[in-house]
Amino acid sequence: MIKNIEKADIKKLAYSINLNIDKLDIIQIINEFNYVIEKMEKLKNIDTSNLKAMHYPYDFKNTFLREDDTSEVLSKKEILENAKNKNDDYVIINRVVK
Repeated sequence: MIKNIEKADIKKLAYSINLNIDKLDIIQIINEFNYVIEKMEKLKNIDTSNLKAMHYPYDFKNTFLREDDTSEVLSKKEILENAKNKNDDYVIINRVVK
């Protein structure tokens, strides 16, 4: 059984990723999480003992991927010229995750 998520868990996670979240959002996240957990619990009841294991459930290969096109890549010089904050050869950004 998966542990129930609590308000403190959501607040701690939101704080760690610098996300401002109100009480209604927390309640909605908890409800959605519990809904997903309920569906996952139902999946546990499906008998898969007669099925062979597979890493990819389809018989065809993906052919819709495009070839990479590198014709519009900015040079390091152009990137550094446009950077607000930089240090030698690096762009400095604000920390996103604590």
